Parts: sequence; structure tokens; C-alpha cells
Amino acid sequence: MPEVTVSIGSNVATRSEELSRAFLFLRHLLEDTHETPPYVTEAEPIGPRRFPEGFTYLNAVVTGRTDLTPEALQMRMKAYERRRGRKPHPEPAQVNHSEVLQPEEMEVIIDLDLVSYDGRILKPSEAASAHFQRGLAMLSNPQGRFPGEDLHPG
Repeated sequence: MPEVTVSIGSNVATRSEELSRAFLFLRHLLEDTHETPPYVTEAEPIGPRRFPEGFTYLNAVVTGRTDLTPEALQMRMKAYERRRGRKPHPEPAQVNHSEVLQPEEMEVIIDLDLVSYDGRILKPSEAASAHFQRGLAMLSNPQGRFPGEDLHPG
């Protein structure tokens, strides 16, 4: 069965709960899942849109195995996003990059991105992002710490 890596993000007030719900959804969709804690990695949004200073996402990474095709898996994840209330954002070509988005335009209730499937990177920009790389490091570290973090804070 192919191994997949999924990036999860949310920027609404209930983002921790949204990530927990997404974990449950992915545990039912995938086998042998491993996940980062949903409260650990906050990152600035990436992409073509401008966001106000300090606007953040809560991110996590999940790995697992599936017998679904990449297209079928992506379709199920996007259907889940719509059920949770996610609205599509404008295409980059339709975005005025000189404008800061309004709060209702910035909300991402939940975002599930299929980053890799069977060893192939499907979303290179997401795979290269700092928040995704941090999630991968956390998955490979049994103590759940980001490399370089102090073992005994304080």
C-alpha cells in the first residue's frame, strides 16, 4: 500500500478542534497513521494572498497508508473540507496582490493537502514550507520536539 503524507492547517478560532476532527477523519481514511500534535506548529500563511501582520495557521502533518489513488484520496479530502464549511479561494490570477484580504476572505476552516504519495512529491511548495518541514522533523523525533529545542526549558 502506498504511503502518503498530508499537511493539515486551520486559521479559525476553533482551529485546534478542527485539526482534531481532521485527525479523526484521516484515521478512518488511512491505515497506520502517525501524526504531529495539532497545537505545536503555528506558521505564517503561504501563497499569493496578503494577510495582516501576525495572522497565523495551526498546522500538523499526518502520514499513513492507503489503497486509494491520489485522485480519489484528494477528492475525499476536498469533500471533507467542504463538509466542514471551507469555501474556495480565488485563483491566484484573480487576486489583487496589493490588497489585504478581509477577515471573511482569510478564513480557512480546514485545509488538507496531499503533499506526497508513494514517494512522489505532489505539492512542492507545501513540501518545502517551514511548517511542513517542522512537522516531518517532529514525526521522526520520538520525543516530539523540534531539533534544537531545549530539553529542559526554563
